[in-house]
Amino acid sequence: MSKPSVLCAVDFTSACDEALRIAVEEVKRRDAILDIVHVWFPTDMVSVDMSGIGGTFADPELPEHLQGQLDALQIDLPADRVRRHLMQGGAADQITAKAGELGSVLLVVGTHTRGAIARWFLGSVVTELLRMSPCPILVCLTPPGGSHEHPAGDEKASS
Repeated sequence: MSKPSVLCAVDFTSACDEALRIAVEEVKRRDAILDIVHVWFPTDMVSVDMSGIGGTFADPELPEHLQGQLDALQIDLPADRVRRHLMQGGAADQITAKAGELGSVLLVVGTHTRGAIARWFLGSVVTELLRMSPCPILVCLTPPGGSHEHPAGDEKASS
């Protein structure tokens, strides 16, 4: 019998740091596999300068860069208990599809805790996940004092 999957969605910001920490705890507690997923949305029609991210969505090297960031995440688990997935498309759609494909027993996500107006204007991946997920979701808040900077000063990611 294979080990169950705990899926953790990451966006390379401080919001995912807490989610990863808790996902690792859940993997150890459940004797599971950690599946880490990052979803990016390509926009070939428009080259958008994402202030604070340091790149454009139309950057042809972005997928390779994001895979490098995904591979560089330091996880306190044996390598054979961690799988990394880079996907493109709508974040909520791709994350729930991956959770269903893997038969994940838990989905762990971080949130930036944006205000109501920003959430209404920008939408919320977490809100969509709560509606669509095929498994229970554990939502982790960015710790107090947590910034929205990217780990290790790397700022060329999107989610």
